[in-house]
Amino acid sequence: MSFAMEMPSFDAISNLAAAQKSLAASKQAYENWVERYEQNENEIQQALARQAALKEEKELRERDIADGTKHLHAVWMALGKPPAAPSPPASPGPKRLTKEQKAAMSPDQKKAHRAAKKVAHDTRKAQRTPEEQAKIDARVANMQKALKASREAKKGILSPAVGDDLPAPVAEGTV
Repeated sequence: MSFAMEMPSFDAISNLAAAQKSLAASKQAYENWVERYEQNENEIQQALARQAALKEEKELRERDIADGTKHLHAVWMALGKPPAAPSPPASPGPKRLTKEQKAAMSPDQKKAHRAAKKVAHDTRKAQRTPEEQAKIDARVANMQKALKASREAKKGILSPAVGDDLPAPVAEGTV
């Protein structure tokens, strides 16, 4: 009687073997996941390092272009010659797209379109004279000032006192 009670059943042994097999598979899956996670972490760190280096290089190139443009204008002014008329672009700039056209574009086409728009913008910006840039800067400053005033008015900072816009009261009997 005690012999039968101590002996595990075939089902219990089978369940134990299945549980051990499942545990081993889970451990292996976890180890694989940890390896992929560490690999992804390394790739992310490398990408972030490349991104920072590319951003720094972009800023350097933009400064170089701005300095070159200033120097070119200074030389033109020193020579007393007006800047050469900009030549028309080799291909027309990006056109405005309708919502339907944008929706029909693939992600690569959208990326190419944004890049073309940026190139056209940068080209126009590089060809501006200092006078044109000064006009643009003044216009932007005015817009920012108006926007700030609008925001302050919404907050109530510049709101008129109640009754300031009403006419003065008229005394009774006068009209």
